[in-house]
Amino acid sequence: MMPISVLHEVLEEEMKESLKKEGGRWMHNLLLATHPSLHAKDNVRLVLHLEKELLRLTKAKHLAGVFTVNSNRLNQELCQHYLGYERHSSIRVVNFVYKGRRPFASLPEDLSLVAMTKRV
Repeated sequence: MMPISVLHEVLEEEMKESLKKEGGRWMHNLLLATHPSLHAKDNVRLVLHLEKELLRLTKAKHLAGVFTVNSNRLNQELCQHYLGYERHSSIRVVNFVYKGRRPFASLPEDLSLVAMTKRV
């Protein structure tokens, strides 16, 4: 679990510093998950519902917006192209080095973590 945590921290800390300069309080969406047994259409519906609910809650709490580090391709696409999140920095997972080794070297070459924000 430690390599996963460290990989996320790289982008999260970068985003926190950037958002601190902008001012305002931000909601940090740390984790969004569904169940693998869901049908693809139900999975998309659930992800959209959860994301929209997060945006509603962020507005209700009068926060500046949401920031997240997304590892799921579906969620990256939905956030960027459907919900209007802005894409910032990214890391290709396969290239990540932790303690001198590449723990994710066997994963798909195009798999990335993407830092994203959405002002509300």
